[in-house]
Amino acid sequence: MGKSILAMSFFGGDPVYTLLVFLSMILLGLSNGLWKEPVPVFGVKRLVMLRSLFVLALVLPFALFMGFSDFYVEFSLASPSFRGLLVVLLISYPGLYFFVRATQDGPTSVVVPVSTSISTVIPILVNALYLKEFHFNLISCAGIILLLFGLALLKFRFSNGRLVYMGDAGFRFAFLSAILTGTSLAIIQNIVLMVGVPVVLISQEISIFVFSLSHLAISRWLIKPNSNNPAQAIRWSKEQFLRSWSQYAWIIGTIGILSGLAVIFRVVSHSSPLPQTTFILSFSCLVSVIFAKIYYAENLKPQQRLAVFFLISGIFIISWIGDGQLSSITLPF
Repeated sequence: MGKSILAMSFFGGDPVYTLLVFLSMILLGLSNGLWKEPVPVFGVKRLVMLRSLFVLALVLPFALFMGFSDFYVEFSLASPSFRGLLVVLLISYPGLYFFVRATQDGPTSVVVPVSTSISTVIPILVNALYLKEFHFNLISCAGIILLLFGLALLKFRFSNGRLVYMGDAGFRFAFLSAILTGTSLAIIQNIVLMVGVPVVLISQEISIFVFSLSHLAISRWLIKPNSNNPAQAIRWSKEQFLRSWSQYAWIIGTIGILSGLAVIFRVVSHSSPLPQTTFILSFSCLVSVIFAKIYYAENLKPQQRLAVFFLISGIFIISWIGDGQLSSITLPF
């Protein structure tokens, strides 16, 4: 089958579903690009919780309207689908938390490609190395090499004939986020076949809200307020919150609404096979980079720009390997 960006056969041949997948890509890219501005003011936990409120305000009515009568989850640890769903629900919030934390420390146009590239490769490696269901070809290896080279360019540079470490700038948090998100993707590819796209994506959003709210509540109980750093303060007065909310409500609301719509579009289009998922990730990454350049006026160094180019190119190449070869991954537990 020939591959083209506009090849609707890649998305099942339905132009409506194809449009929904592209809309998911754009919305996800814009929402990922918006985190950087409000996170220093609200802190990661509070910001993720507020974002989740907007997401659930869209997703839950949609879920009630759709109904889940066509899907079934056996609530037993003996059920592979339940074990897989449980793992996804447990690691989804930490994955998002570390991503938002990374945007606070580093430029969006670097953090997003790093997180996206690693989380794209993990499901492929799980399939190839553990399950032996995927065999690397020349194209896929070239994509992975580009990713590794791009990551190396972000961390090291040559100076006076020596290899110099370039520091963190959000890299470690982006890396942690990518590991968790990639693991989640590797599991989701199988459990969506058992319980359906709506159950997985919507329960994932509910878990993010519950864990972010719990994390914030525990922090309020255990950690003393830091008056020297309002961005990290755990307890806010009503006046503090309203003042910050009036300034950043539109950004937080936009993040939540875009994220919620992206979830809904993916549910409607049933975009669950890995080639479709990595396609969405690769182009949403490009949208985030372009948005960061325009909105934040981020100016990367030439080496960083080259690294981002290699990362996005690698993700794009990997997202087009095989024709449905990775549409199903058997759970390794």
